[in-house]
Amino acid sequence: MNSNNLLQKLKQQAPLPLFNLTETHHRQLSEKLNFLDKNTVFWQTDSALNDQLAAEVQQPITLQHFDTIGSTNQYAKSLCNQMKLNAPHVIVSDQQTNGVGRYSRPFASQDGGLYVTLMMPDFQIETEQIGLLTTSLAMGVYDAIGAIFNQEVQIKWVNDIYNLAYQKIAGILVERGANQTLIIGVGINLHQDLPAELAGIAGNLLAKQPSSQERQAFLCRLIRELLIESRQFDQGRFLPRYRQHMLLMNRQVEVKLGQQTISGEVTDVDDTGQLIVLEQDGRQPQRINAGEVVKIYY
Repeated sequence: MNSNNLLQKLKQQAPLPLFNLTETHHRQLSEKLNFLDKNTVFWQTDSALNDQLAAEVQQPITLQHFDTIGSTNQYAKSLCNQMKLNAPHVIVSDQQTNGVGRYSRPFASQDGGLYVTLMMPDFQIETEQIGLLTTSLAMGVYDAIGAIFNQEVQIKWVNDIYNLAYQKIAGILVERGANQTLIIGVGINLHQDLPAELAGIAGNLLAKQPSSQERQAFLCRLIRELLIESRQFDQGRFLPRYRQHMLLMNRQVEVKLGQQTISGEVTDVDDTGQLIVLEQDGRQPQRINAGEVVKIYY
């Protein structure tokens, strides 16, 4: 199927118009399309935004924009189970009611953020390259933020984005879908009222809400940067800049590896994207390809 006809195919499957649904119509559609959840609220198709995105990335691409959705990544996984894409597809929502981060943790996804999933069909990658891919995507988010908002941010290994107050402002979740589809989910706190329990932990990128034009420009630039990084990550050219902007460099950290926790100083990220930690006892450096930095000593 030509990916440019994706939205048309979705409409053809629906018993009622796909966009601007009433609550009753939405329930009827959900019964017909079992990959939609009850939290999904469709937004009017924005052909101008789709055209702007296609012009930015210079290739065929389709986009769905929702007011509210359960999870853009979950929707993407269900979507690629239903049909095979032939070109990248973007799902973007103004908020999520069931956002999920790493280790299946809830991800705060209120209005005032931008929640995006990029689907790339037939994406081939070797297991040993996964670390490079995930680190490169963080660099893509970093570059999009700098290009549109001129804001300086920091990267926490593997691919979280922090503001200069050491608060998390963005997360990336990379998953696999059917038909070798790469699913890249990005959630960014642009400017929102965060829950009290996240005070001091999470923050905002901006001091005020961006204009709709700024949001659209940022979305398009973000997708462009993610596409670029996903195509050339294996060359590792981003790594010197990644190291330069990595929050953890030369800091004492605690890293959780399954049931084990190690403490030491971060000395580098190697050419495969692994974190190198020199333990406090001065033994050989640990190379970590999968783990969670649970504490940073500033």
